[in-house]
Amino acid sequence: MHRMIARKPSMRAILAFALVATAQVATTARAATISITPLYVQSFTEGLIPLGTLPNDGAATAVGGLLHYEFRMFVDELMAGEDFWVAIFNVNLGPGLEAVTSWMDPGTAQANDLYALSPSLATYDSNGDSLGGVKSHWQFGNGDFGLDTTDLKSIIVEAASDEAANRQYCELVRPAAGNPDALGSPTLIGAILVRRTERLASSISVTPIAGSPWGIYRDNEQGLGEPVAQPGGAAFSGESAMLAVPEPSTLALAAVGLLTLVFARRHRRG
Repeated sequence: MHRMIARKPSMRAILAFALVATAQVATTARAATISITPLYVQSFTEGLIPLGTLPNDGAATAVGGLLHYEFRMFVDELMAGEDFWVAIFNVNLGPGLEAVTSWMDPGTAQANDLYALSPSLATYDSNGDSLGGVKSHWQFGNGDFGLDTTDLKSIIVEAASDEAANRQYCELVRPAAGNPDALGSPTLIGAILVRRTERLASSISVTPIAGSPWGIYRDNEQGLGEPVAQPGGAAFSGESAMLAVPEPSTLALAAVGLLTLVFARRHRRG
């Protein structure tokens, strides 16, 4: 695994708080809803030896071991011409967990060996077989834009209007044009590595920023839509991923698996 790197935030994304605060606010009875869910992916030893996906959502990860979580976003009840614009939220770590990396957009996580190198999680093909259509995901920013950029607070994920129209992030059927990308649906928006510091039951949760913490584009069929802030509260669902205390039998199985992995590596070197 490479040294953890982060993509430099754009000034446009830093201004997202003000943009959401001053954008037209949805006033109709019908409002779209958004959910962001953390999901356990895999575990590593303290020395970054990959252990794969351990049973019970990583419960067998030993103290000192690392867990990879990814975050996926889904938007529901969008009308024709509406697309995802921006979401602002915090990631919260429960007891016995500490952050090893800052928030990583999917492309950065891929560059740090958390995902296979192909297909790309950083770019997409906007126009299929025609030339010149490769563009970057999250053109207006995807990162931790708080005062402390390593504390997983004030994370902003924002798409440009033309990008949003093309990709249809977070929708059930996507994209609208060009070739499919690797972000999927619900859409992969980021990842983190955390260390287990104590053998405790714990969790990783997402909570929206107070106020209007997200927004959509309206009349965005041509990629020129108007940004509209959406109500927070029940319309923004931040989910949790639970980390259980491993049973002794599960720990024993994990230890056997680790010894098998180490033996196999040494055998190959021999």
